[in-house]
Amino acid sequence: MANEHLTDIIIVQEPYVKKNRIEGLPSFWKSWLSKNQKPGIIALPSCNNPIFIFSGNNMVAIKIQVNSDPLSTILSYSSPYSEIEHNLNETNNFIASLHGEDFLIGADLNAHRQSWGYNDDDTRGGKVANFILSIKFQLINTPGAPPTFVQLNSKGLPDLIIVSIPDLANNSEW
Repeated sequence: MANEHLTDIIIVQEPYVKKNRIEGLPSFWKSWLSKNQKPGIIALPSCNNPIFIFSGNNMVAIKIQVNSDPLSTILSYSSPYSEIEHNLNETNNFIASLHGEDFLIGADLNAHRQSWGYNDDDTRGGKVANFILSIKFQLINTPGAPPTFVQLNSKGLPDLIIVSIPDLANNSEW
């Protein structure tokens, strides 16, 4: 599937990890995990020189080249049982350290908003929505996106993708 879509990187949440590595990957694929091993980034061989830049408790980031420009790819996770503010502050501090460089954030924040496709809004979702507005960047999720998993009594909707590049937001389907 990755080759079908000309994929360079794959962002994963809560992967199966063994001996501090994402299990089941070919040995020539590069991968990075946060300190809590919840979010991870996988670079396929087609990704030209990915550079590891940060691993925090709930976040991991690499830098890749898109056309001739750098793009920081940030992946973030927040447990439904933790205070969302810690994660949002860590993410905000990291964005500030980029000094205006473009970025893409993939986030599993366990937060609900109807505008993201959930049936309800929750307090965490309100805090995340305010965060997105405060950084003045664009969420590229669409409410009609299919679930990422389905169980008997629940379904998981796509994690959030936030970008700083208007062209990417305008030309993406999520």
